[in-house]
Amino acid sequence: MKYKKLIQALGFTPKENTSGIFQKKYGKYAIEIDFEKEYFNFGNKIKAESKTTQNFSQAENWVVLECVDRLLKKGYKPQNITLEKTWKTGHGTSGRLDVLVTRDNGSAYLMIECKTWGGTEFDKEFKNLEKNGGQLFTYFQQDKDADIIMLYASELNGNQIQFRNEIVKIEDDYRQTGNVKDFFERWNKLPKTNGVFESWVTPYEFKSKSLTKKDLEVLKQEDSSFIFNRFLEILRHNVVSDKPNAFNKIFTLFLCKIVDENRNENEQLHFQWIEGQDNHISFQKRLTDLYNRGMLELLEKKVTDVSDSEFDKQFLQVEEQYKEKFKEILTEIRLKKNNEFAIKEVYDDDSFEENAKVVKEVVELLQVYQIRYNYRQQFLSDFFELLLTTGLKQESGQFFTPVPIARFIIKSLPFPEITDKKIEEGNKNDLLPIIIDYAAGSGHFITESMEEIQKHIDSLDEKKFNPTTKRAIKKWKEDQFDWAEDYVYGIEKDYRLVKTAKVSCYLHGDGLAKVIHGDGLGDFSTSTEFKDLLKETDKTYSQDNKQFDVIISNPPYSVSAFKGQMNEEKSKKAFDLYDRLTDQSSEIECLFIERTKQLLKDGGVAGGYFTK
Repeated sequence: MKYKKLIQALGFTPKENTSGIFQKKYGKYAIEIDFEKEYFNFGNKIKAESKTTQNFSQAENWVVLECVDRLLKKGYKPQNITLEKTWKTGHGTSGRLDVLVTRDNGSAYLMIECKTWGGTEFDKEFKNLEKNGGQLFTYFQQDKDADIIMLYASELNGNQIQFRNEIVKIEDDYRQTGNVKDFFERWNKLPKTNGVFESWVTPYEFKSKSLTKKDLEVLKQEDSSFIFNRFLEILRHNVVSDKPNAFNKIFTLFLCKIVDENRNENEQLHFQWIEGQDNHISFQKRLTDLYNRGMLELLEKKVTDVSDSEFDKQFLQVEEQYKEKFKEILTEIRLKKNNEFAIKEVYDDDSFEENAKVVKEVVELLQVYQIRYNYRQQFLSDFFELLLTTGLKQESGQFFTPVPIARFIIKSLPFPEITDKKIEEGNKNDLLPIIIDYAAGSGHFITESMEEIQKHIDSLDEKKFNPTTKRAIKKWKEDQFDWAEDYVYGIEKDYRLVKTAKVSCYLHGDGLAKVIHGDGLGDFSTSTEFKDLLKETDKTYSQDNKQFDVIISNPPYSVSAFKGQMNEEKSKKAFDLYDRLTDQSSEIECLFIERTKQLLKDGGVAGGYFTK
């Protein structure tokens, strides 16, 4: 009875002058189902290399029937469909593929393995696909012309037929693999769930739906290690030798993704490879525009670049034929060199294509996950630590503070007491500790101190305070870390680490902290990079700033002949200890200790990591 309901939902009707036979026509073609003989007649154009799917003996055969119906309705020709495709191998047969769709020239296009929806069959085979490639990867090795391989299931739900599919879109380098194991290692482990049967797709044109912000997945514990290990695998199979550069570039891609997620829920994301629409040029142009936007919005740096839209505005009067030629030349200059996404060295067309393939793989790895949160996402924090400890090269005088040490120092400081005192005083513009790390590095002290303050805010009973303070605390509980823009500063001289620290803030859920690209020993009144509270000087002691309640830092140490890199005239005025150091001195940490005194308010506290 349930199968008759299924075929009725598919549109099959009783065949005239017969008993127990149902028929459905697709133009001049027809498929028949004989319930008395328990037999599927797929017509004389659909080929069948075995009879096993043409009877009622297995529930899976009804899935094959529904899949063939969907293919024909989509517009695939019956003569291009083969059931139970069998390949001969040296050891007998390699098994039978349920459905093979070929192109008009007979070459393979789409391989479909059908499983029942209910029970465990589909899930079991999907686990095999994720574990080692399963049946589908074996079939692909027999005919590498296929563009798509698909695991498929369907069922009748009420009066509606629902289907599910897991799709592997074949990339060119998958065809170069010699066996299933190589193919599985090369595969990006990110099956797609649409792009073949949807309304926006035409036959032989795979087109996956564009992601919107609401489609993004919240990161789970297992995702952080999967993303990290997959990133390493991408570098390995693409023979990326400069690992520190590669890790630096992934932070650039994170910058792009962070700014891209600042969109409405239903707005299409730009940080994604759109199958069926993108090519490497259009894709990297879009990434470059995101990078420029991210640099401006998050780091307040304007990148020297000319986008296609800017070019069109500037040269409205130029004839279209010349404008397009100029844009082609501009594209060559913008992309086909070592740019912000050069994970591999780029210097010509071939090297651009090699690198573009790596960039595409990394973006496809990241694009489905939500990166931007207004709370601390622990699994994202774990991923950041893996990236940092594995890939980022530390330069002379640098030492990234391990998180446990940063937490120990922060918990040793009276953050709760300072916060309570300020809230009790009730100055609406000064309710929380004002914090600075003048050698921010990768941002550990910033993110961990913010976490400590947010925990204390969350523990407060706002009803005890005056209306203004009550509103502020309530808002900060709802929009966690929203207070950081006014209360947290970081300074870092190494631009690479500025970008890393800013990304770190976002990956920890607290991206609004002021992370400044500048010198932590810079002059308060004349440093162009300094802003807001860092521009202030004390009226009595002009050397001093005295704006911060807490300083936490791990400043550079033992930098040979560092005085040669400083402005002597300004430094003599700024630091009492400057003249006590020789030109060959390496004790730069002494000046940072004096800078600590200059930044702290009277009664302020400091914690840090210093050498002996």
